[in-house]
Amino acid sequence: MIPYSTESFLFVAQGGDPTGTGEGGESIYGSPFKDEFHQRLKFNRRGLVGMANGGKNDNTSQFFITLGRTDELNNKNTLFGKVRGVVNNG
Repeated sequence: MIPYSTESFLFVAQGGDPTGTGEGGESIYGSPFKDEFHQRLKFNRRGLVGMANGGKNDNTSQFFITLGRTDELNNKNTLFGKVRGVVNNG
């Protein structure tokens, strides 16, 4: 994963672009899918996984992992997971 822009590098690591163009790819449904929010799920720490999107209900293949608290993503991006551990290849 690499940051999409220098601004995004400050708070997320983004991936999920099989085209390599920065535009992303299709969702597993073949078309963008709706946002899903829950009042108890907030981007309040590092290691949370969410859907990157181009606007409301425009989720496709791109996702990100937060590098810290990112309140500005709440109710704009779907939070769907968290990083559970670190892989040590050594």
